Amino acid sequence: MKCLNVEFSNWSKKLFEQILSGDMIALISDVTIDEILDAPENVQLVLEQLLKSKNKELLSTNKESRELADSYVLEGA
Repeated sequence: MKCLNVEFSNWSKKLFEQILSGDMIALISDVTIDEILDAPENVQLVLEQLLKSKNKELLSTNKESRELADSYVLEGA
């Protein structure tokens, strides 16, 4: 998997390798998927590869997670 950000390429490449080898599991939320739909095509392709991997878990937002996110934003996170 190709890393698109040179500054973080070493870490990102290692993370992707660990996910694809099964050493790690990618946690991907519906919010992340929605945000990446508006990203450049090369970023979308990385997400597509992760979504095809069996080493992933899809997460959905709920009322509690949205309230937590709102709290973080209000606090300036």
